[in-house]
Amino acid sequence: MFYTQKLPLYAVPQLAHTDRAYAQQQPNLSAFYPHKPELGTFEQLIQDKKASYQPSTRQVLTQVLRQQYTTIADNSQALATIDLLAQEQSFTVCTAHQPLLFTGPLYFIYKIAAAIKTAQELKKAYPQYEFLPVYWIGSEDHDFDELNHCHIFGKKITWTDQQGGAVGSYDTQSLAEVVENLKTILGNSPDYQPIIAQITAAYLQKTTFAQATFAFVHELFKHTNLLILDQNQPELKRLCLPLFLDDLQQQSSYNLVNQTTQALNEKGFKTQAAPRPINLFYLLPNQRERLVFEQNQYKVLNTDIVIPKEEIETFVNEHIAQISPNVILRPLMQETVLPNLAYIGGGGEIAYWLERKSQFEFYQIPFPMLIRRPSALFVDKNSSEKMQKFAFESDFWFESADVIIKKFLTENSSEDISLTGEKEQVKNLYAQIMSQYPRLTAQLGNAIQGQQTTVTNLLNTLSEKMTRELKRLEAENVQQIGRIKEKLFPNQGLQERTDNFIPFYAKYGADFINFLIAQFEPFNPTFYIFSEQ
Repeated sequence: MFYTQKLPLYAVPQLAHTDRAYAQQQPNLSAFYPHKPELGTFEQLIQDKKASYQPSTRQVLTQVLRQQYTTIADNSQALATIDLLAQEQSFTVCTAHQPLLFTGPLYFIYKIAAAIKTAQELKKAYPQYEFLPVYWIGSEDHDFDELNHCHIFGKKITWTDQQGGAVGSYDTQSLAEVVENLKTILGNSPDYQPIIAQITAAYLQKTTFAQATFAFVHELFKHTNLLILDQNQPELKRLCLPLFLDDLQQQSSYNLVNQTTQALNEKGFKTQAAPRPINLFYLLPNQRERLVFEQNQYKVLNTDIVIPKEEIETFVNEHIAQISPNVILRPLMQETVLPNLAYIGGGGEIAYWLERKSQFEFYQIPFPMLIRRPSALFVDKNSSEKMQKFAFESDFWFESADVIIKKFLTENSSEDISLTGEKEQVKNLYAQIMSQYPRLTAQLGNAIQGQQTTVTNLLNTLSEKMTRELKRLEAENVQQIGRIKEKLFPNQGLQERTDNFIPFYAKYGADFINFLIAQFEPFNPTFYIFSEQ
Protein backbone atom coordinates (compact mmCIF):
# COMPACT_ATOMS: atom_id res chain seq x y z
CA MET A 1 0.00 0.00 0.00
CA PHE A 2 2.73 2.47 1.03
CA TYR A 3 6.51 2.60 1.06
CA THR A 4 7.63 3.84 4.48
CA GLN A 5 10.55 6.13 5.26
CA LYS A 6 11.40 7.47 8.70
CA LEU A 7 12.95 10.69 9.95
CA PRO A 8 13.79 11.58 13.55
CA LEU A 9 11.28 14.11 14.81
CA TYR A 10 13.97 16.54 15.89
CA ALA A 11 15.16 16.82 12.26
CA VAL A 12 11.88 18.32 11.03
CA PRO A 13 12.27 22.13 10.73
CA GLN A 14 8.52 22.82 10.96
CA LEU A 15 8.42 21.59 14.56
CA ALA A 16 8.80 23.94 17.54
CA HIS A 17 11.93 24.16 19.67
CA THR A 18 10.35 22.53 22.73
CA ASP A 19 8.90 19.74 20.60
CA ARG A 20 12.27 18.87 19.10
CA ALA A 21 14.01 19.16 22.46
CA TYR A 22 11.60 16.67 24.05
CA ALA A 23 11.99 14.27 21.13
CA GLN A 24 15.74 14.37 21.70
CA GLN A 25 15.33 14.06 25.48
CA GLN A 26 17.57 17.07 25.98
CA PRO A 27 18.88 17.25 29.58
CA ASN A 28 17.68 20.83 30.11
CA LEU A 29 14.07 19.58 29.95
CA SER A 30 14.43 16.54 32.20
CA ALA A 31 13.48 18.42 35.38
CA PHE A 32 9.98 19.07 34.01
CA TYR A 33 8.76 15.47 33.66
CA PRO A 34 9.31 12.47 35.95
CA HIS A 35 9.26 9.61 33.43
CA LYS A 36 11.32 9.05 30.31
CA PRO A 37 9.13 7.81 27.43
CA GLU A 38 10.50 4.29 27.57
CA LEU A 39 8.71 0.96 27.79
CA GLY A 40 10.71 -0.19 30.80
CA THR A 41 9.52 2.74 32.93
CA PHE A 42 5.94 1.53 33.18
CA GLU A 43 6.38 -0.87 36.09
CA GLN A 44 6.84 2.06 38.45
CA LEU A 45 3.98 3.96 36.81
CA ILE A 46 1.69 0.97 37.33
CA GLN A 47 2.60 0.67 41.00
CA ASP A 48 2.12 4.40 41.58
CA LYS A 49 -1.32 4.35 39.97
CA LYS A 50 -2.39 1.23 41.80
CA ALA A 51 -1.51 2.90 45.09
CA SER A 52 -3.43 6.11 44.38
CA TYR A 53 -6.43 5.16 42.24
CA GLN A 54 -9.57 4.50 44.24
CA PRO A 55 -11.97 1.60 43.47
CA SER A 56 -14.87 4.04 43.93
CA THR A 57 -13.43 6.25 41.17
CA ARG A 58 -13.16 3.27 38.84
CA GLN A 59 -16.76 2.40 39.59
CA VAL A 60 -17.97 5.92 38.72
CA LEU A 61 -15.88 5.93 35.54
CA THR A 62 -17.25 2.64 34.25
CA GLN A 63 -20.83 3.64 35.10
CA VAL A 64 -20.43 6.87 33.12
CA LEU A 65 -18.90 5.02 30.18
CA ARG A 66 -21.73 2.49 30.09
CA GLN A 67 -24.29 5.29 30.18
CA GLN A 68 -22.55 7.21 27.38
CA TYR A 69 -22.37 4.10 25.19
CA THR A 70 -26.15 3.63 25.39
CA THR A 71 -26.33 6.15 22.54
CA ILE A 72 -24.38 3.72 20.29
CA ALA A 73 -26.25 0.88 18.60
CA ASP A 74 -23.37 -1.56 17.99
CA ASN A 75 -21.79 -1.18 21.41
CA SER A 76 -21.29 -4.80 22.47
CA GLN A 77 -17.51 -4.79 22.03
CA ALA A 78 -17.21 -1.46 23.82
CA LEU A 79 -19.29 -2.72 26.74
CA ALA A 80 -17.05 -5.78 27.01
CA THR A 81 -14.03 -3.45 27.09
CA ILE A 82 -15.66 -1.39 29.83
CA ASP A 83 -16.14 -4.60 31.83
CA LEU A 84 -12.41 -5.18 31.41
CA LEU A 85 -11.69 -1.63 32.58
CA ALA A 86 -13.69 -2.32 35.74
CA GLN A 87 -11.00 -4.75 36.88
CA GLU A 88 -8.30 -3.38 39.18
CA GLN A 89 -5.52 -4.75 36.96
CA SER A 90 -6.66 -2.55 34.06
CA PHE A 91 -5.09 0.78 33.13
CA THR A 92 -5.55 3.32 30.37
CA VAL A 93 -3.48 5.13 27.75
CA CYS A 94 -5.17 8.42 26.96
CA THR A 95 -5.26 11.00 24.23
CA ALA A 96 -7.55 14.02 24.30
CA HIS A 97 -8.87 16.67 21.98
CA GLN A 98 -11.88 18.91 21.57
CA PRO A 99 -14.36 17.67 18.96
CA LEU A 100 -13.36 18.79 15.46
CA LEU A 101 -15.50 18.96 12.33
CA PHE A 102 -15.28 15.51 10.66
CA THR A 103 -12.20 14.97 12.95
CA GLY A 104 -10.36 17.98 11.49
CA PRO A 105 -6.69 17.54 10.52
CA LEU A 106 -4.98 14.18 10.13
CA TYR A 107 -3.16 14.41 13.46
CA PHE A 108 -6.48 13.77 15.24
CA ILE A 109 -6.52 10.25 13.77
CA TYR A 110 -2.78 9.81 14.39
CA LYS A 111 -3.21 10.52 18.11
CA ILE A 112 -5.86 7.87 18.56
CA ALA A 113 -3.99 5.31 16.47
CA ALA A 114 -0.88 5.94 18.56
CA ALA A 115 -2.83 5.45 21.81
CA ILE A 116 -4.09 2.11 20.52
CA LYS A 117 -0.59 1.02 19.48
CA THR A 118 0.87 2.09 22.83
CA ALA A 119 -1.69 -0.04 24.68
CA GLN A 120 -0.80 -2.99 22.46
CA GLU A 121 2.92 -2.58 23.15
CA LEU A 122 2.27 -2.39 26.88
CA LYS A 123 0.22 -5.57 26.82
CA LYS A 124 3.13 -7.40 25.17
CA ALA A 125 5.58 -6.10 27.76
CA TYR A 126 3.32 -6.55 30.82
CA PRO A 127 0.88 -9.38 29.98
CA GLN A 128 -0.37 -9.64 33.57
CA TYR A 129 -2.18 -6.29 33.16
CA GLU A 130 -4.74 -4.86 30.76
CA PHE A 131 -4.10 -1.60 28.92
CA LEU A 132 -6.98 0.19 27.23
CA PRO A 133 -6.75 3.21 24.89
CA VAL A 134 -9.08 6.13 25.65
CA TYR A 135 -10.05 9.13 23.56
CA TRP A 136 -11.13 11.88 25.98
CA ILE A 137 -13.49 14.34 24.29
CA GLY A 138 -12.77 17.87 25.46
CA SER A 139 -16.34 18.87 24.78
CA GLU A 140 -16.37 21.91 27.07
CA ASP A 141 -13.96 23.94 24.94
CA HIS A 142 -15.65 27.10 23.66
CA ASP A 143 -13.25 28.18 20.89
CA PHE A 144 -15.59 27.42 17.99
CA ASP A 145 -13.25 28.92 15.37
CA GLU A 146 -10.64 26.24 16.16
CA LEU A 147 -12.91 23.34 15.28
CA ASN A 148 -15.54 24.54 12.81
CA HIS A 149 -13.64 23.67 9.61
CA CYS A 150 -11.72 21.01 7.75
CA HIS A 151 -9.75 20.81 4.50
CA ILE A 152 -10.44 18.17 1.84
CA PHE A 153 -8.74 18.17 -1.57
CA GLY A 154 -7.44 21.66 -0.85
CA LYS A 155 -10.94 23.03 -0.23
CA LYS A 156 -12.04 24.41 3.12
CA ILE A 157 -15.39 23.36 4.54
CA THR A 158 -16.66 25.69 7.27
CA TRP A 159 -19.48 25.25 9.76
CA THR A 160 -21.11 28.62 10.47
CA ASP A 161 -23.08 28.86 13.68
CA GLN A 162 -23.67 31.42 16.42
CA GLN A 163 -24.85 29.19 19.28
CA GLY A 164 -22.00 29.97 21.70
CA GLY A 165 -20.90 28.17 24.84
CA ALA A 166 -19.32 24.74 25.12
CA VAL A 167 -18.81 23.38 21.61
CA GLY A 168 -19.80 19.86 22.55
CA SER A 169 -23.27 21.14 23.46
CA TYR A 170 -23.88 22.75 20.06
CA ASP A 171 -27.04 21.52 18.39
CA THR A 172 -26.28 19.68 15.15
CA GLN A 173 -29.18 21.02 13.06
CA SER A 174 -27.03 23.57 11.27
CA LEU A 175 -24.63 20.80 10.17
CA ALA A 176 -27.02 19.66 7.41
CA GLU A 177 -25.70 22.33 5.05
CA VAL A 178 -22.10 21.43 5.94
CA VAL A 179 -22.70 17.77 5.11
CA GLU A 180 -24.19 18.81 1.76
CA ASN A 181 -21.06 20.86 1.03
CA LEU A 182 -18.96 17.81 1.80
CA LYS A 183 -21.02 15.68 -0.57
CA THR A 184 -20.52 18.24 -3.33
CA ILE A 185 -16.75 18.17 -2.88
CA LEU A 186 -16.56 14.37 -2.74
CA GLY A 187 -18.91 13.85 -5.69
CA ASN A 188 -20.78 10.69 -6.64
CA SER A 189 -17.88 8.25 -6.70
CA PRO A 190 -18.82 4.92 -5.06
CA ASP A 191 -15.61 5.14 -3.01
CA TYR A 192 -17.03 7.99 -0.96
CA GLN A 193 -20.53 6.68 -0.30
CA PRO A 194 -19.64 4.61 2.82
CA ILE A 195 -17.90 7.52 4.57
CA ILE A 196 -20.72 9.90 3.59
CA ALA A 197 -23.20 7.47 5.12
CA GLN A 198 -21.16 7.30 8.34
CA ILE A 199 -20.93 11.08 8.56
CA THR A 200 -24.63 11.50 7.86
CA ALA A 201 -25.54 8.99 10.57
CA ALA A 202 -23.27 10.61 13.13
CA TYR A 203 -23.62 14.33 12.47
CA LEU A 204 -27.26 14.54 11.37
CA GLN A 205 -28.86 11.93 13.61
CA LYS A 206 -27.23 12.86 16.92
CA THR A 207 -28.45 15.83 18.94
CA THR A 208 -25.20 17.49 20.03
CA PHE A 209 -21.78 17.94 18.48
CA ALA A 210 -20.17 15.90 21.27
CA GLN A 211 -22.56 13.02 20.61
CA ALA A 212 -21.85 13.26 16.88
CA THR A 213 -18.11 13.14 17.48
CA PHE A 214 -18.55 10.22 19.87
CA ALA A 215 -20.56 8.29 17.29
CA PHE A 216 -18.25 9.05 14.36
CA VAL A 217 -15.01 8.19 16.17
CA HIS A 218 -16.63 5.01 17.45
CA GLU A 219 -17.59 4.04 13.90
CA LEU A 220 -14.03 4.58 12.69
CA PHE A 221 -12.37 2.64 15.50
CA LYS A 222 -15.06 0.14 16.52
CA HIS A 223 -12.91 -2.77 15.32
CA THR A 224 -10.34 -1.84 18.02
CA ASN A 225 -10.66 -1.71 21.81
CA LEU A 226 -10.75 2.10 21.92
CA LEU A 227 -12.99 3.65 24.57
CA ILE A 228 -14.41 7.15 24.12
CA LEU A 229 -15.24 9.38 27.07
CA ASP A 230 -17.00 12.76 27.06
CA GLN A 231 -15.63 14.78 29.99
CA ASN A 232 -18.77 16.92 30.39
CA GLN A 233 -20.41 14.68 32.96
CA PRO A 234 -21.37 15.79 36.51
CA GLU A 235 -20.35 12.46 38.06
CA LEU A 236 -16.83 12.86 36.68
CA LYS A 237 -16.60 16.47 37.82
CA ARG A 238 -17.70 15.54 41.32
CA LEU A 239 -14.62 13.32 41.55
CA CYS A 240 -12.60 16.53 41.13
CA LEU A 241 -14.50 18.61 43.70
CA PRO A 242 -11.48 19.11 46.05
CA LEU A 243 -9.36 20.19 43.09
CA PHE A 244 -11.96 22.71 41.94
CA LEU A 245 -12.48 24.14 45.41
CA ASP A 246 -8.76 24.56 45.96
CA ASP A 247 -8.47 26.45 42.68
CA LEU A 248 -11.28 28.76 43.75
CA GLN A 249 -10.18 29.32 47.33
CA GLN A 250 -6.38 28.93 47.33
CA GLN A 251 -5.54 29.51 43.64
CA SER A 252 -2.69 27.03 43.99
CA SER A 253 -2.30 26.25 40.29
CA TYR A 254 -1.78 29.91 39.41
CA ASN A 255 1.40 30.16 41.48
CA LEU A 256 2.64 26.65 40.74
CA VAL A 257 2.33 26.90 36.97
CA ASN A 258 3.73 30.43 36.85
CA GLN A 259 6.83 29.28 38.72
CA THR A 260 7.29 26.38 36.30
CA THR A 261 6.79 28.48 33.18
CA GLN A 262 9.30 31.01 34.49
CA ALA A 263 11.83 28.17 34.93
CA LEU A 264 11.09 26.93 31.41
CA ASN A 265 11.50 30.44 29.99
CA GLU A 266 14.85 30.78 31.71
CA LYS A 267 15.98 27.66 29.88
CA GLY A 268 14.84 29.05 26.54
CA PHE A 269 11.42 27.34 26.22
CA LYS A 270 8.30 29.33 25.47
CA THR A 271 5.17 29.29 27.63
CA GLN A 272 2.35 27.29 26.09
CA ALA A 273 -0.66 27.95 28.36
CA ALA A 274 -0.78 30.82 30.85
CA PRO A 275 -2.74 30.19 34.07
CA ARG A 276 -5.33 32.49 35.58
CA PRO A 277 -5.88 33.01 39.30
CA ILE A 278 -9.03 30.87 38.86
CA ASN A 279 -8.99 28.29 36.08
CA LEU A 280 -12.67 27.40 36.03
CA PHE A 281 -15.59 28.39 33.85
CA TYR A 282 -19.31 28.26 34.47
CA LEU A 283 -21.58 26.68 31.87
CA LEU A 284 -24.89 28.21 30.89
CA PRO A 285 -27.05 27.60 27.80
CA ASN A 286 -24.97 28.97 24.91
CA GLN A 287 -22.42 30.45 27.33
CA ARG A 288 -19.17 29.44 29.01
CA GLU A 289 -18.01 32.23 31.27
CA ARG A 290 -15.05 32.64 33.62
CA LEU A 291 -15.36 32.44 37.37
CA VAL A 292 -13.46 35.27 39.10
CA PHE A 293 -12.90 36.52 42.65
CA GLU A 294 -13.45 40.26 42.97
CA GLN A 295 -14.34 42.51 45.91
CA ASN A 296 -14.34 39.56 48.32
CA GLN A 297 -16.94 37.60 46.35
CA TYR A 298 -17.12 35.24 43.40
CA LYS A 299 -18.68 36.26 40.11
CA VAL A 300 -19.49 34.66 36.78
CA LEU A 301 -18.38 37.18 34.18
CA ASN A 302 -20.98 38.56 31.76
CA THR A 303 -23.82 37.37 34.00
CA ASP A 304 -25.60 38.53 37.15
CA ILE A 305 -24.38 35.53 39.14
CA VAL A 306 -22.60 36.55 42.35
CA ILE A 307 -21.60 34.08 45.08
CA PRO A 308 -20.59 35.24 48.56
CA LYS A 309 -17.17 33.96 49.60
CA GLU A 310 -18.53 31.84 52.44
CA GLU A 311 -21.08 30.14 50.14
CA ILE A 312 -18.75 28.98 47.38
CA GLU A 313 -18.46 25.36 48.57
CA THR A 314 -22.24 24.99 48.70
CA PHE A 315 -22.58 26.65 45.30
CA VAL A 316 -20.04 24.36 43.63
CA ASN A 317 -21.62 21.28 45.21
CA GLU A 318 -25.06 22.26 43.95
CA HIS A 319 -23.87 23.32 40.50
CA ILE A 320 -21.09 20.83 39.81
CA ALA A 321 -22.49 20.09 36.33
CA GLN A 322 -21.92 23.72 35.36
CA ILE A 323 -18.32 23.90 36.64
CA SER A 324 -15.89 23.57 33.74
CA PRO A 325 -12.08 23.33 33.98
CA ASN A 326 -9.81 25.13 31.52
CA VAL A 327 -6.61 23.80 29.95
CA ILE A 328 -4.69 24.36 33.21
CA LEU A 329 -6.91 21.97 35.19
CA ARG A 330 -8.07 19.55 32.49
CA PRO A 331 -4.96 17.32 32.74
CA LEU A 332 -5.51 17.04 36.49
CA MET A 333 -9.16 16.12 35.99
CA GLN A 334 -8.22 13.54 33.37
CA GLU A 335 -5.63 11.87 35.60
CA THR A 336 -8.02 11.91 38.56
CA VAL A 337 -10.80 10.23 36.62
CA LEU A 338 -8.78 7.64 34.67
CA PRO A 339 -6.45 4.86 35.85
CA ASN A 340 -4.06 6.37 33.36
CA LEU A 341 -0.39 5.69 32.73
CA ALA A 342 0.51 7.65 29.59
CA TYR A 343 -0.69 10.63 27.62
CA ILE A 344 -0.31 10.74 23.83
CA GLY A 345 -0.04 14.27 22.48
CA GLY A 346 1.43 16.54 19.85
CA GLY A 347 4.22 19.03 20.35
CA GLY A 348 1.98 21.80 21.69
CA GLU A 349 0.32 19.45 24.15
CA ILE A 350 3.62 18.06 25.40
CA ALA A 351 4.75 21.66 25.93
CA TYR A 352 1.85 22.52 28.22
CA TRP A 353 2.10 19.20 30.07
CA LEU A 354 5.71 20.12 30.85
CA GLU A 355 4.29 23.07 32.80
CA ARG A 356 2.24 20.75 35.05
CA LYS A 357 4.69 18.64 37.08
CA SER A 358 4.56 20.79 40.23
CA GLN A 359 0.75 20.82 40.07
CA PHE A 360 0.61 17.04 40.07
CA GLU A 361 3.07 16.85 42.95
CA PHE A 362 1.05 19.38 44.95
CA TYR A 363 -2.22 17.51 44.47
CA GLN A 364 -0.49 14.11 44.89
CA ILE A 365 -1.74 12.83 41.55
CA PRO A 366 0.64 10.53 39.62
CA PHE A 367 2.06 12.27 36.56
CA PRO A 368 1.62 10.19 33.39
CA MET A 369 4.33 9.38 30.90
CA LEU A 370 4.28 11.88 28.04
CA ILE A 371 4.53 10.19 24.66
CA ARG A 372 4.90 12.39 21.61
CA ARG A 373 2.46 11.18 18.98
CA PRO A 374 3.93 10.14 15.61
CA SER A 375 3.87 12.66 12.78
CA ALA A 376 3.38 11.61 9.17
CA LEU A 377 3.32 12.78 5.58
CA PHE A 378 1.31 10.87 2.98
CA VAL A 379 2.61 11.19 -0.56
CA ASP A 380 0.10 10.13 -3.20
CA LYS A 381 1.27 8.07 -6.16
CA ASN A 382 1.14 10.96 -8.64
CA SER A 383 3.22 13.24 -6.39
CA SER A 384 5.64 10.42 -5.61
CA GLU A 385 6.35 9.84 -9.31
CA LYS A 386 6.90 13.55 -9.92
CA MET A 387 9.21 13.86 -6.91
CA GLN A 388 11.38 11.01 -8.17
CA LYS A 389 12.20 13.05 -11.27
CA PHE A 390 13.96 15.66 -9.16
CA ALA A 391 16.00 13.04 -7.27
CA PHE A 392 16.04 14.98 -3.98
CA GLU A 393 16.26 13.15 -0.67
CA SER A 394 12.88 12.89 1.04
CA ASP A 395 13.84 15.14 3.93
CA PHE A 396 14.90 17.92 1.53
CA TRP A 397 11.25 18.45 0.58
CA PHE A 398 10.72 19.85 4.08
CA GLU A 399 12.72 22.92 3.01
CA SER A 400 10.93 25.96 1.58
CA ALA A 401 9.89 25.97 -2.07
CA ASP A 402 12.45 28.72 -2.80
CA VAL A 403 15.29 26.61 -1.39
CA ILE A 404 14.20 23.56 -3.36
CA ILE A 405 13.83 25.54 -6.60
CA LYS A 406 17.21 27.18 -6.14
CA LYS A 407 18.85 23.79 -5.59
CA PHE A 408 17.16 22.42 -8.70
CA LEU A 409 18.30 25.37 -10.82
CA THR A 410 21.84 25.14 -9.48
CA GLU A 411 22.13 21.40 -10.09
CA ASN A 412 20.54 21.52 -13.53
CA SER A 413 22.32 24.55 -15.01
CA SER A 414 25.78 24.73 -16.57
CA GLU A 415 26.02 28.35 -15.38
CA ASP A 416 26.92 29.36 -11.84
CA ILE A 417 24.00 31.73 -11.39
CA SER A 418 24.99 32.39 -7.80
CA LEU A 419 28.13 34.17 -9.16
CA THR A 420 30.08 32.73 -6.23
CA GLY A 421 33.36 32.80 -8.14
CA GLU A 422 32.90 36.38 -9.24
CA LYS A 423 32.12 37.51 -5.70
CA GLU A 424 35.26 35.80 -4.47
CA GLN A 425 37.28 37.58 -7.17
CA VAL A 426 35.91 40.94 -6.06
CA LYS A 427 36.80 40.13 -2.47
CA ASN A 428 40.34 39.17 -3.45
CA LEU A 429 40.75 42.26 -5.68
CA TYR A 430 39.93 44.70 -2.90
CA ALA A 431 42.08 42.76 -0.43
CA GLN A 432 44.96 43.07 -2.91
CA ILE A 433 44.42 46.83 -3.22
CA MET A 434 44.46 47.20 0.55
CA SER A 435 47.71 45.23 0.86
CA GLN A 436 49.55 46.97 -2.04
CA TYR A 437 48.78 50.52 -1.05
CA PRO A 438 48.82 50.52 2.75
CA ARG A 439 49.81 54.21 3.11
CA LEU A 440 46.89 55.35 0.94
CA THR A 441 44.28 52.85 2.00
CA ALA A 442 44.82 53.53 5.70
CA GLN A 443 42.78 56.69 5.25
CA LEU A 444 40.47 55.29 2.57
CA GLY A 445 39.62 51.98 4.22
CA ASN A 446 35.94 52.74 4.81
CA ALA A 447 35.54 54.12 1.27
CA ILE A 448 37.18 51.04 -0.24
CA GLN A 449 35.03 48.74 1.91
CA GLY A 450 31.94 50.64 0.74
CA GLN A 451 32.97 50.24 -2.88
CA GLN A 452 33.46 46.50 -2.36
CA THR A 453 30.02 46.23 -0.81
CA THR A 454 28.48 48.16 -3.72
CA VAL A 455 30.07 45.87 -6.33
CA THR A 456 29.06 42.76 -4.37
CA ASN A 457 25.47 44.03 -4.15
CA LEU A 458 25.48 44.62 -7.90
CA LEU A 459 26.56 41.02 -8.40
CA ASN A 460 23.79 39.87 -6.03
CA THR A 461 21.25 41.83 -8.06
CA LEU A 462 22.59 40.34 -11.26
CA SER A 463 22.43 36.86 -9.71
CA GLU A 464 18.77 37.42 -8.80
CA LYS A 465 17.98 38.52 -12.36
CA MET A 466 19.77 35.48 -13.77
CA THR A 467 17.82 33.27 -11.35
CA ARG A 468 14.53 34.78 -12.52
CA GLU A 469 15.50 34.24 -16.12
CA LEU A 470 16.49 30.63 -15.44
CA LYS A 471 13.17 30.12 -13.64
CA ARG A 472 11.43 31.37 -16.78
CA LEU A 473 13.41 28.93 -18.93
CA GLU A 474 12.63 26.12 -16.45
CA ALA A 475 9.06 27.31 -15.80
CA GLU A 476 7.46 23.87 -16.10
CA ASN A 477 9.77 22.27 -13.54
CA VAL A 478 9.60 25.29 -11.22
CA GLN A 479 5.81 25.22 -11.27
CA GLN A 480 5.79 21.49 -10.67
CA ILE A 481 7.96 21.87 -7.57
CA GLY A 482 5.60 24.56 -6.32
CA ARG A 483 2.55 22.35 -6.87
CA ILE A 484 4.18 19.40 -5.09
CA LYS A 485 5.11 21.60 -2.13
CA GLU A 486 1.65 23.13 -1.83
CA LYS A 487 -0.04 19.73 -2.01
CA LEU A 488 2.19 18.04 0.55
CA PHE A 489 2.86 21.10 2.73
CA PRO A 490 -0.32 23.20 2.51
CA ASN A 491 0.20 26.84 3.47
CA GLN A 492 3.90 25.98 3.97
CA GLY A 493 3.03 23.85 6.98
CA LEU A 494 2.81 20.16 7.73
CA GLN A 495 0.13 18.16 5.94
CA GLU A 496 -1.08 16.63 9.20
CA ARG A 497 -2.06 20.07 10.52
CA THR A 498 -4.37 20.86 7.61
CA ASP A 499 -5.58 17.91 5.51
CA ASN A 500 -8.44 15.68 6.60
CA PHE A 501 -8.28 11.87 6.62
CA ILE A 502 -11.42 11.28 4.50
CA PRO A 503 -9.71 10.86 1.08
CA PHE A 504 -7.42 8.18 2.54
CA TYR A 505 -10.20 6.41 4.43
CA ALA A 506 -12.49 6.45 1.41
CA LYS A 507 -9.81 4.70 -0.62
CA TYR A 508 -8.56 2.18 1.95
CA GLY A 509 -11.33 1.93 4.53
CA ALA A 510 -10.42 0.50 7.93
CA ASP A 511 -7.13 -0.71 6.42
CA PHE A 512 -5.95 2.91 6.56
CA ILE A 513 -6.33 2.99 10.34
CA ASN A 514 -4.91 -0.51 10.72
CA PHE A 515 -1.90 0.56 8.65
CA LEU A 516 -1.23 3.50 10.97
CA ILE A 517 -1.50 1.34 14.07
CA ALA A 518 0.86 -1.24 12.57
CA GLN A 519 3.44 1.33 11.46
CA PHE A 520 3.58 3.60 14.50
CA GLU A 521 6.33 3.05 17.06
CA PRO A 522 5.25 5.05 20.14
CA PHE A 523 8.60 4.80 21.94
CA ASN A 524 10.62 5.93 18.93
CA PRO A 525 9.82 9.61 18.15
CA THR A 526 9.46 9.48 14.40
CA PHE A 527 8.24 11.42 11.42
CA TYR A 528 6.92 8.95 8.85
CA ILE A 529 6.82 9.49 5.10
CA PHE A 530 4.30 7.14 3.52
CA SER A 531 4.64 7.06 -0.26
CA GLU A 532 1.80 5.44 -2.17
CA GLN A 533 2.85 2.54 -4.38
